Amino acid sequence: MSRKEARDISFKIIYQNEFQKEDFDNIIAVTLSEQTNMDEETEKYITKVTNGIRENNEIIEEYITKNLKSNWNISRISKLNIAILKIAIFELKYMKEDVPPKVAINEALELVTMYGDLKDKSFINGILAKVFEEVSKEG
Repeated sequence: MSRKEARDISFKIIYQNEFQKEDFDNIIAVTLSEQTNMDEETEKYITKVTNGIRENNEIIEEYITKNLKSNWNISRISKLNIAILKIAIFELKYMKEDVPPKVAINEALELVTMYGDLKDKSFINGILAKVFEEVSKEG
């Protein structure tokens, strides 16, 4: 299974979790059990991303919030876009060695193209460009 497919599965888990926060472990377990052609590397990636987002959710949401326009808050963003942003921000901040920043951002834009509204691409790209700048300065 490709990294792109693994990211797609991770997105679906995070998106579903936006609606069922108390059932996160079950969402992961059921989703992974439904995959018939998953190799060990793919399962490791999915587990790392989904658990990493759960463990660092507050920090990740802070990156989103502080990069919104001053009259916006995170509750105005669709759950779909939040899930996409969380995966990309996790990759930008915590998986720098495994996922080049351009790939993380481009893959997020691909998820928007597949599942979201095309007008959201520029919004997602703008947030991720700012986050990338911040993460780069942090070292």
